[in-house]
Amino acid sequence: MIRPNSCIYLVSMFPMFNERSVTPLGNIDEKHTAQLYANLFLNQKENLKPLIDYTSVLYGFDGNDREDLPAELSRAGWKNIFPNADDPNQRIKNIADKNFGSFDCNLVIFPNSIGFSASDLKKTLDLLTIESEAVIIGKSINGGVSFIGFNYFNQELIQEVDWSGLIYDSLLRKVNKYDNYVYVRDNSLIVNSERDFKLLYTELSKRESLSYCSQQMHEKFTHIFIEYKELLK
Repeated sequence: MIRPNSCIYLVSMFPMFNERSVTPLGNIDEKHTAQLYANLFLNQKENLKPLIDYTSVLYGFDGNDREDLPAELSRAGWKNIFPNADDPNQRIKNIADKNFGSFDCNLVIFPNSIGFSASDLKKTLDLLTIESEAVIIGKSINGGVSFIGFNYFNQELIQEVDWSGLIYDSLLRKVNKYDNYVYVRDNSLIVNSERDFKLLYTELSKRESLSYCSQQMHEKFTHIFIEYKELLK
């Protein structure tokens, strides 16, 4: 397969690292919620590492996290941006307007997600190399959206979507209004609540999770699971 002219955008839609700004997940306090989000973001970054010679990668953060990025994300030379901290719904629209026209394929991943490996992401980009106009959606097991990709720039669709709270069924209805192929990739997980935290524990307990979450990252998540073991019963 020829290397596509593509870009992956790992874009947070809310504060994920700043404990003073993060919204706690139910009974999980701000400190551990921020740690959980950081682990999810770094896990996605780890999965993107094998693709650095295959696609461009851009990291987008909420402005409230500017001074709180982990060292792995704040080093000079990283393609980090802080688009419109005041309006999360405008974030993707700004990125699309500025960047989508430079690439044939654009894949936006929401970093509070998990469940897909580097191989899965490469296959996702390859699906977008067809000549016909296409959209690909990562459908989470809890009804959310973990990623969305395009091989054309539909500015009308980009403007229409409510990026601040994506629901799979709603997004699919909007995408189906247009004359494009639609691919759906199942079995990922988006983490937005205490209930999702419990689902994350279940998913990472499965042996196959090692394909998208390394042993080192498993250990980082385990520290939080131990802290909240009463919630997981």
